[in-house]
Amino acid sequence: MILAFLVIPSVIIDTSPQAEPEIAVPGILFVIIIHLVIVAALVRTTLVKQRGGRINKGLLIGTVVLLVLLSLMVLDDASAYLDHTDPIMYRVAISMFICPGATLLPVCWPYQLHGIQGNFSHLQSNL
Repeated sequence: MILAFLVIPSVIIDTSPQAEPEIAVPGILFVIIIHLVIVAALVRTTLVKQRGGRINKGLLIGTVVLLVLLSLMVLDDASAYLDHTDPIMYRVAISMFICPGATLLPVCWPYQLHGIQGNFSHLQSNL
């Protein structure tokens, strides 16, 4: 959402001498579309699990690897926007640095919670 509503409009109006919005915007749209496909796959996986089906671990691992690769692409673009002279592009760069964290946090969060529950399970048995 950050990419779609904040980054793309700012990239289109970028006035820096090295700005090439005709190249940058399709790349950002590609990242957005791939993210939507990944979200659809994860929703489907969740629905299958709720119906009692089995989750394909390969699909989940592939999804995480793809998310990491997409995050690296976004970080590369963000570092490139730091060199632009337009002050708006600093806001764009910071927003793009936030995107990978916002993308990977939901992937890693359940595992962190599982680890916390496992660490406190001995306290529940003593109560």
